[in-house]
Amino acid sequence: MKKHLFTCFLASLCLYGSTLPAQVADSPGADFPHRSVTEVSFRTGDTHRGGGTRSDTMPERIDLVSYSGAQGQEGESSSASVGEAAPAVIYVETLSLEPMDSLEFRLWDPYLNERGFPKPEVAYVQLSPGNLFEGSRGAQVGQWKSPPLAGYSRVTIRNNRFIYLDRFLVQPGDSVRIRLDFQTANVLFSGPSEDKFLIQYELALALENERYHQSPVMFTSKPDFWGYSEEDSLLIARVKSTKSSITRSMEYISPGESALTYLQKAFDRDISAHPAFGIINRYRGKLPLEFLNVLEADVQGKLLYDQIADFLYLRGGKDSEEAYRKLFEEQILENTPLVPDGAGLSAYYPDFLYHRLVIISNLENIPLAELLPSVPASVRDQVDAKYIVKNYRRFSDSNQQFENALARMKTPWVRKLVSALYHAQRIGEPLVEIPLMTVEGKPYILKQEPGKVRFIHFWLTGCEASSRQYQNLLAPVIDFYRNDPEVEFVFIASSRSEERWLEELRSGDYADGSSLNLNAPGTSHPFLAHYNIHAYPTRMVVGMDGTVASLGNIPRSPEGLIEYIESLKKENLLTP
Repeated sequence: MKKHLFTCFLASLCLYGSTLPAQVADSPGADFPHRSVTEVSFRTGDTHRGGGTRSDTMPERIDLVSYSGAQGQEGESSSASVGEAAPAVIYVETLSLEPMDSLEFRLWDPYLNERGFPKPEVAYVQLSPGNLFEGSRGAQVGQWKSPPLAGYSRVTIRNNRFIYLDRFLVQPGDSVRIRLDFQTANVLFSGPSEDKFLIQYELALALENERYHQSPVMFTSKPDFWGYSEEDSLLIARVKSTKSSITRSMEYISPGESALTYLQKAFDRDISAHPAFGIINRYRGKLPLEFLNVLEADVQGKLLYDQIADFLYLRGGKDSEEAYRKLFEEQILENTPLVPDGAGLSAYYPDFLYHRLVIISNLENIPLAELLPSVPASVRDQVDAKYIVKNYRRFSDSNQQFENALARMKTPWVRKLVSALYHAQRIGEPLVEIPLMTVEGKPYILKQEPGKVRFIHFWLTGCEASSRQYQNLLAPVIDFYRNDPEVEFVFIASSRSEERWLEELRSGDYADGSSLNLNAPGTSHPFLAHYNIHAYPTRMVVGMDGTVASLGNIPRSPEGLIEYIESLKKENLLTP
């Protein structure tokens, strides 16, 4: 069995994930951990939710033990018939400066590529010392075995905030040995499925290295931007004066001419010449065609998304509207993409198609739902699912929207995912009885309590947007209902640190101290997972009958919120 070896800078052992840029916060489908709109946005790398590494590659031997002809840790069968469920197996060796106790494996089966939905299956693999006779002396080793997989899934390997392999495609029966060497910054692959993992690692390197060639970008409303302080100005001046062929300098893009130039440059980029496609071609004949088609659709989706990601945000004023409109018509409206084979199984191509529809919907003033039939059938359900998942909190008739979508969908796994979300988010259902934590450290269940309106505010410790919404929106409304027994305000924090949660409660900046305050520790708490809470602040209202009345389509002014709560109280009076 041949051994593959890649050498890279230490940072390249971590494939950092990322989120959509905040500049599209007002576009349908944008969702963020902190819901705040900023004037300046940074583009220093991959703004898509793909992974990547920053590195050069250079072969180098890592130990004195010969691997030639060795079969390694291949105890599990690597073969599975088409359609037959089978687990995937990953054996990991780590060589780190400080010993690792465990690695975290995240499995999405299937994967929709929507942050927070569906939640991955998480497993922690305890590592133990390797030995000379396995060729792993000095390493920590462990093995992960997935549940039986029926089709394409995605797996991530990470340790705390460091991501080593990010959403790699796996199939039933895959097995591979991976060495993560932090001492010499090497990543190695061996075993029956090594080529499947190696190609994805190469693609991640190629995509990130291409971005590394590009200058970082800052979007600002000021054409002549010199920072926010004298220190910023001095740094900007120094960077401009010392720029060389091996350093990068920030580009400042503002609405108008510079934005149009930036967008046109993105559209002029020939994505077909990207090195990633050459990598895929090298593996033709070595890997199944369908597998390569999915990877190719992933790459196309990421590159095409990057071309249009900032289009809505960079829309200028009246002076540039005509040129902007022309660019939209030529590059987006009239340039219908030819959907590649594999797009229906891709994690990223549907993202591009969805975002394209968002742009058309905004500029043509057409409801996005009416544009869905224009999407090719092979990928329509995935795009439809993204539309529902991203926007159901905005719908005033979310139940009907879910049911309409389920009636349209034909793809079984997509229907299953959306149906599960609908079951958890359905208006008219009682609150799920999952324990939360009180300030006294005791478990507390939000049980059904008919006869009162409950406003539930989900917030994140340290989140400026959460604090701002409490002070500007909720505080005046809480004062209005201070002595009304028919209205209750509940604050649910997401904080891993109980000490920090209590400290911020005492500050009075995030929540009302006299209201019911609860904590859902961590980001994967079952209560948060049930209601798909992964962006803050998020709101939810329970009506007088004790069932969920709204999941987010709630007025954003104190006056409007009071009017809404009063309407819910009146509904109770009209109920026989």
